[in-house]
This record gives sequence, C-alpha cells and structure tokens, in this order.
Amino acid sequence: MNVWTTTILIKSRLKIALRNQGLFESNYKGGFMNIKTEYYLIRVLGDVEPFIQGQYNSDEERLKRAQEIRKTDGDHDGLYRLNIVDGKPEISCFFGNELDDSGKSEY
Repeated sequence: MNVWTTTILIKSRLKIALRNQGLFESNYKGGFMNIKTEYYLIRVLGDVEPFIQGQYNSDEERLKRAQEIRKTDGDHDGLYRLNIVDGKPEISCFFGNELDDSGKSEY
C-alpha cells in the first residue's frame, strides 16, 4: 500500500469516527468544527404508522432502546435511526444483528 492510499484510508476512517462522535470534518480550510447531532428513533407501528421517539444522548442509548422494543414487542414494528446533523435530518436503518441481543447474525 502506498502513502497516497494509506492517507486516503486514514482520512476515511477519521471522518467516520468524527461523524460517530457528533463531529464532522469541515471542508473549510481543512479544519474541524463541532456540529451538533441529535439522536432520535423512528418507530413505524405495524410498518404503517410512524412515530418519533427521543431525543437520546447517544447512538448507543438509542440502540439500547431499540433493542428493548424489539425484545418486548417483537419484529412487528419498523425501527430506524433519525439523526439531525446541523439541522438536517438523516434517516438510516439498523444493520445485521444490531437489534438482536443474542449476538448471532442471520447473514
């Protein structure tokens, strides 16, 4: 692996880590700035009626709540992440075995 590839790989991992911690790499002069991230849970009852739950202090806290819902209510409801990053919504799903507390993945 050459220096250029290593640098790109490190930058990519750094961006992911910063985004996970509620920080974001700014394109402005290559500096860093603090961007506020708010964490919510979208619960779609019966995969029909959406509700927003939260605000949670972290993604980990939101994940624990989603796991509790899945454990007590089964898989009848859709569960999705909602992040508000610098005032802009970002919706994403939970992956693999994140909601399964057994630690075994179906994939």
